[in-house]
Amino acid sequence: MAQPHSDLDRGDTVPTQGQVPVPAVCTSADDLGRGTQLGNFLLTDPLGMGGMGEVWKAWQVVEKRFVVLKFLVPELRSDCQAMKCVREAFARTSMLHHQHIGPVLSLEEDGRYGPYLVMGHVEGQPLSAYRAGYVARHRAFPLEEVVRVLSPVAEALDYSHACGVVHRDIKPQNILVDANKDEVHLIDFGLAAAVEGRRADQQQRGPGGPGTCPYMPPEQWRGEEARPQSDQYALAVVTYELLSGSRPFQGATGWRCTTTTPRSTASRPGSWCEASWAPAPLAVGRGACFSCPTSNRVPCRTG
Repeated sequence: MAQPHSDLDRGDTVPTQGQVPVPAVCTSADDLGRGTQLGNFLLTDPLGMGGMGEVWKAWQVVEKRFVVLKFLVPELRSDCQAMKCVREAFARTSMLHHQHIGPVLSLEEDGRYGPYLVMGHVEGQPLSAYRAGYVARHRAFPLEEVVRVLSPVAEALDYSHACGVVHRDIKPQNILVDANKDEVHLIDFGLAAAVEGRRADQQQRGPGGPGTCPYMPPEQWRGEEARPQSDQYALAVVTYELLSGSRPFQGATGWRCTTTTPRSTASRPGSWCEASWAPAPLAVGRGACFSCPTSNRVPCRTG
């Protein structure tokens, strides 16, 4: 099984003092900034806000590699149930070691900023951005490219499902494509989804569960526990979107999908749908992956 590797193995160099900015942007004890030191980690670049809170690229000093740190927003740090969700999600995902899965390395604690997750730094751009650039250059995103990009994702899901781990938030933003190295990685295995689920409980937001609305299957919208078939549904939505440039259920809310049959309203993205040779992730044209009964959905890959 593939193990997390150092960025130095990929040609990165140790950042010099001039490459690591000083923490001039820190304005209070609660602010994270470039150059902030947290034990063995030195923050270098903000990567944005995720479902859990702030996300930072950092230099792991002793190991001499770049990593990604994910922090919890203050209101969740003090929530015992939210912390339980994070620890349980970490316990599930830290055991996953696969060449197409971004590794979860450790769960750390800081006296100022609370608990934070340490994840392997994966190069690449979100699948949505990769597709947009590809289409701009080639005017289309052909079936062959869909198969090339999503086959590693399907392999990663097969592996995680065999380990008893469901991703729960398959979407283009969680699939990173490094065109230079021809690598594809699946990231954020249920971590942000677990926290978002807790946040929804806190805010008492109607029907639904952890996940991202356009990619959530009907059972997640009903508040049921996610299962491998839930990932199959979400992967089918991503597949359809790559081929057609739009999602299969335009204008339909997830709650509506719990009371209707999605395959009766999804338009077909092309004649490839009828091909009997199409890989399982591409069987969306026949509605197999969009089936409301989870037992009717095809697996991510066929043997």
